[in-house]
Amino acid sequence: MSALGAFLAGLVFGVGLILSGMTDPGKVIGFLDIPLIHMSVYWWRTLHQPPSILRPDKLPWENVHPAMLTALVINFVGFLLLYFYLLSLRLRLGEVRRLLA
Repeated sequence: MSALGAFLAGLVFGVGLILSGMTDPGKVIGFLDIPLIHMSVYWWRTLHQPPSILRPDKLPWENVHPAMLTALVINFVGFLLLYFYLLSLRLRLGEVRRLLA
């Protein structure tokens, strides 16, 4: 019965890929690669370091050296500020295009 369930789940997944236009092998491999990379940390523990930041049993500052955590937070905040600055520029550009049209 589990083989039939796996077959049906694969069939539904395949139909979903066809309907969404993801029949290009490059797109499908890229789509499936993200969960594979994430789960490889748990599946092959001898090859990968366990998660440091998003670990459910410990807080981030218990796993990461404070200097590294400070650098991570500063870079994350800097990236967010840059993102919102560029987003505001893009919105202004859209307004100017709309006014000129």
